[in-house]
Amino acid sequence: MALLGNGEPARGALLPALGAALYQAGRMGDATSVLDEAIAVAPDPRTQARARVEREFVRLETQTDVGSDQPRAVTESVVSLLADDEEGLCRLWSLRAQIAYIAGRTNQADAAWSRAAEHAERAANERQLFEVLAWRAASAVFGATPVADAIERCRDFRTRVAVSPVAVAWTINPAAVLHAMNGEFALANQLLQEAAAILSELGGLYASVSHLEASVRLLAGQPELAEAALRADVETLAEMNGAGSLATTTAMLAQAVYDQGRLDEADDLCASAAEVTAADDIFTQVIWRGVRGSILARRGAHDEAEALAREAVALVAPTDLLSQHGDAMLRLADVLRVNPLSPAGAASRAVHSAVDLYERKGNVAAAARARSLLDTRSSEV
Repeated sequence: MALLGNGEPARGALLPALGAALYQAGRMGDATSVLDEAIAVAPDPRTQARARVEREFVRLETQTDVGSDQPRAVTESVVSLLADDEEGLCRLWSLRAQIAYIAGRTNQADAAWSRAAEHAERAANERQLFEVLAWRAASAVFGATPVADAIERCRDFRTRVAVSPVAVAWTINPAAVLHAMNGEFALANQLLQEAAAILSELGGLYASVSHLEASVRLLAGQPELAEAALRADVETLAEMNGAGSLATTTAMLAQAVYDQGRLDEADDLCASAAEVTAADDIFTQVIWRGVRGSILARRGAHDEAEALAREAVALVAPTDLLSQHGDAMLRLADVLRVNPLSPAGAASRAVHSAVDLYERKGNVAAAARARSLLDTRSSEV
């Protein structure tokens, strides 16, 4: 997709922005071509630096075997070149935030997105600012921010982006998950419908990821609705070559299918997710391990099941993904409960740990579900 000749420096300066737009539209191949060309023929070092940053966003999504070392190195190598470029610094800090977010370090990610927002405001770039605020809303869902505080954050962000319906939708979906955590499922469903009405006409990468909607459905005990939303995304993401988002979608789909009792299909989905998930994508690595551990336990492969469940716990423990840590502890409890050779009370101790993690987050719905397991198996304690 050659768009630039050596005698066209003015057009060359526009290529980083074009590559970013193609990425958000889900045209990963075109974005790659444009950004690689920009890096090769950029008219000045600053434009090349911008192109290199945008190229790493695409790489994180399409090349899950690369890991985060390269994009992190790019941010370090170009920061001086972007010293007086507010828009460029916004994108650089957004990339740093994305790297931390993938690794489950949401507090670090939010701090980086806060820096990105400052640069976007100084550049008077409303579109970049609104995108950053949307990511900050998402990080409030999955990180250690207590649910009540996170709801207030999303409410504040919604007010700040009120002039953009799409940006409003990006703040509504995280709020839906938070209200579901609070046990307010009717309100969560209403918010999902409100966001869907806006995003249905959008298309592109961000409109093809239903992770937040699926999280609401799974919390509400509606895995069939989670499955429907996730399946609709699988084909679209595969066509886009959105491997990073597809891996998470597949792992969450495995969870929804498992919850409906279709173990063989869930196992196949776990295998697919394991094959393409980035090594440092902690969220996804934890999900597929937990689901597969439960599957193996029910097939009698108790040692392998416990090993996977404990791997999931070990991966998520250093992060601030409190609810996901709780989920991993519940999966471990499930594996231990099925194993007739597990020490007495081991499963209940894992459930107690999950309850503590959920309560630290303020995840009322998940804590209640975990406590119900203790109520029905109190003889283990």
